[in-house]
Parts: sequence; structure tokens; C-alpha cells
Amino acid sequence: MKGLVEIKEKKHLRAMDIDALKKELKNAEESLYALQMKLKSNELKQPHLIRAHRRYVALITTLMWEKIFE
Repeated sequence: MKGLVEIKEKKHLRAMDIDALKKELKNAEESLYALQMKLKSNELKQPHLIRAHRRYVALITTLMWEKIFE
């Protein structure tokens, strides 16, 4: 599917700095938005991807906050 973000493992995300995490978060949110639009227009064949991307966005956000308060 075009425009989807590759979901990275936690250890790779933890190794990133804040700026890289911000970029990754922006890309993940854009990908989630695209999936939601496809779901609304009945073009999405794999609705489980929305849940996975929502969790990925939450994971990135959590890791960003952890780095901020270290």
C-alpha cells in the first residue's frame, strides 16, 4: 500500500534522537490519516492497519516524552 510507514521496533526508536522521533511521528500520523480516509471511502482492505498505526503513534509519543524528561 502506497504511503504507509514502516513500523519500526522499539529498540530502533529508542536509539533515535528527538528530532528523528518528531519526523517519524509526523510520517506515522500522515500514514494513519491516509488509512482513515481509505477506510471511510471503503477502499481499505486491511482495517487492522489502523489499530497498528494508532499504537505506533502512541509509542513514538511516549518515547518522545521519556526523552524530554530524562
